[in-house]
Amino acid sequence: MNFAVISEMQKRPTATAVIIASVTLIVLLLNGYFLRQGITTVLPHLFYIPIILASYFFPRRGILFACVISVLYCVLACILAPVAFREPLSAAGRIIIFILIAAVVSFLTLRLQENERLFRGVAERSSDVILLTDPDGKAQYVSPSVKAVAGYDPEEILGRMPREFIHPDDYRILEEALPHISRGSGPVEVTLRFRKKTGDYAIVEFSASPIIDAGRVYGIQVIGRDITERRRSEDALRKSAEDHRLLADYTYDWEYWIAPDETFLYTTPSCERITGYTAEEFARDKELLKTIIYPEDNHAMDHHMIHGFTQPEPGAVDFRIIHRNGDIRWIAHVCQPIYNAQGEFIGRRASNRDITERKRMESALKETNKKLNLLSSITRHDINNQIFSLKAFLEISRESQGDPAELNTCLQKAERVTDAIERQIAFTKEYQNLGVNAPVWQAVSAAVKSAANALPLRDIRIIDEIGDLEIYADPLFEKVFYNLIDNALRYGGPEMSAIRFFSQESGQELVIAVEDDGASISPEDRQRLFERGFGKHTGLGLFLSREILAITGITITETGHPGRGARFEIIVPKGTWRRIMNNETK
Repeated sequence: MNFAVISEMQKRPTATAVIIASVTLIVLLLNGYFLRQGITTVLPHLFYIPIILASYFFPRRGILFACVISVLYCVLACILAPVAFREPLSAAGRIIIFILIAAVVSFLTLRLQENERLFRGVAERSSDVILLTDPDGKAQYVSPSVKAVAGYDPEEILGRMPREFIHPDDYRILEEALPHISRGSGPVEVTLRFRKKTGDYAIVEFSASPIIDAGRVYGIQVIGRDITERRRSEDALRKSAEDHRLLADYTYDWEYWIAPDETFLYTTPSCERITGYTAEEFARDKELLKTIIYPEDNHAMDHHMIHGFTQPEPGAVDFRIIHRNGDIRWIAHVCQPIYNAQGEFIGRRASNRDITERKRMESALKETNKKLNLLSSITRHDINNQIFSLKAFLEISRESQGDPAELNTCLQKAERVTDAIERQIAFTKEYQNLGVNAPVWQAVSAAVKSAANALPLRDIRIIDEIGDLEIYADPLFEKVFYNLIDNALRYGGPEMSAIRFFSQESGQELVIAVEDDGASISPEDRQRLFERGFGKHTGLGLFLSREILAITGITITETGHPGRGARFEIIVPKGTWRRIMNNETK
């Protein structure tokens, strides 16, 4: 019998009683007719039908109903049956069987009803939706909680197919799950959007299991849990995590979280810009950081790491690393311990900033201050000496008033001293801008062109073969090329026709050569060429050029050969030069 029919009969007891009474009457009439014909062995079994129905639908009256049926059957048999069939033992046996059947069915029905009450109590108190369906998925029972979840009364769901309530985009999931369950293959869990009575959708997590009896699937049990709020919370949490990850991934500094065992739990992608190594490489190799630390800084970093994993306060250290391309980079490292809600140490959070440029500036500033202090001291000493000489000549002049020749000699010497003081003052004017501004990256060819344009070249050609190069130097760097071109124009002689600029790599260094085809520099002069005051003019140009370059560790020497013109070589160390390719440095 269909469960829906049984359920409907249970809801209509009066109609059910009428049906049972009708069946009983039909059976009595049939038995009366056949008893009159003398047939008593088969027809009495038909009484089992109304007895079972009455005991099932009215279990507390089942035995009484069986007794009434027994009395009616006995009366009917006594009245209608021939004398040969009026046997008391046979009638008593049938009465006992009727009553036993009624008792067994009533007992089982009461137990079933008790279990059903327990099930309904659980189902109706559950916040989850509980459904029982036929093998095709048509709803046979729906728990009242469907009202809270979707706004429907259970009666509005009964007899309907799940497809009527599922979001069209989820049909495929449903169609894949139903055949699987109908075959009895096992429980299936799916998440579907279930249409509410209001028209919007709840996100429901369904767990469906086949109901199997004797190897046959005769229904499906479904438990549905509304996870709309949970899904919203998960989505919000996921978005928050994605936002935080996005924020962390786009930090300019290199950030990481290192576990107590020194493995990298998280590293920002900026590590690749600073070190040349990807976040995945740091995650795979916890020794990578130690590997790239500059050897001379290993001791300081080891001490910091030991302190970092044994002390609760933040720590900081500056150290150098070797970039993947071989460059030396300075890192400003700050880290602090991380503790979970239970107060357990779960690692350290570190921030690493590339301070290579700052370190270069600090080094250049220190070098500049040292040179300025030295030159200020020398200049002050030289001017004091010249003033002392000037005073001496003035004293001699006063004593030589009667000797015009000697007076004239003293005045000439005093004039030369005055010229020397003037040159010293001119030198301080040139030198006062040295190191005032921080070193910057400068295009070499642009500096050559600017210096050449500031001088009267006449018919001298400037050959620029430098290429796309930048060097890290004091902003007065252009003055170096100005002085070199000026020297060539002054001392190259009438045979000079060109000044050539070119560059070449020498290991990890860059050599910028400046050569002309004029007069060469003698070996004797070469030894003193960069000394302050040496030369036929002010004696300051090449000296100042050397000082400008030295601020960022660049050196200059004269390497020409006799009869082949002058040749100056500017040696630029690694890290202070770079090539420009398509507006990017390499």
